[in-house]
Amino acid sequence: SSVFYYRGEKFDIPELPIHKHRDEDFLEAFTMSSEAFHIMRMETGHDPNSVAYEPDEEMRQVCLKTADERYVYVQDGEIVGCAHIDGAEIDNVAIKISHQGKGLGKLLVKYLVNEILDKKIGEPFLFCLTVNKKAWHMYEALGFEEVVCNAYAVKKIADEEPS
Repeated sequence: SSVFYYRGEKFDIPELPIHKHRDEDFLEAFTMSSEAFHIMRMETGHDPNSVAYEPDEEMRQVCLKTADERYVYVQDGEIVGCAHIDGAEIDNVAIKISHQGKGLGKLLVKYLVNEILDKKIGEPFLFCLTVNKKAWHMYEALGFEEVVCNAYAVKKIADEEPS
C-alpha cells in the first residue's frame, strides 16, 4: 500500500448531505461499506477469498464510541457513502456500489480534507492499496501525493544441495 498526503488548500465544495455517524446509521452504513470493500478486494485480486463482513454488536459499539470521527453521506434518504477520520488520517472511504463512478467519492474525500484542515490537526493523509487503481487515480486527481510505497515480495530459493 501507499501513503498519500494532501498539502493543498481547502476545497471549494457545495454544502453536502453528510453528517456524523448515528446509531441508526450503523446497519446500512456497515453493510454498504463491507460490500464495497469486498467487491474492491475481489476486482483488484487483492484478496480472492474475500467475504463481506457481517455487522455485529462489537463493531456497532466501536462505531458508537468513535461516532464523532465517522461520517455518513446520504442521498435521497439512502446512505451512499461513509468514511472515518482518525486524527489527520482519512480511513475506510466507501461508496455504495450502485453509486460509484458518479463523483461522490471525490466529494466525500474533499469534505473530509476540509474537516481535517478546519481542525488544524496536521496534513490530511490516507493509505491506498497499490492495486486499487480507481481510488489511486482519484486521490492523485484531488492533489494527494504518494509519499511512501510499501511493496512486499516473496522470493523462493530453490532447495539445492551445496556442491
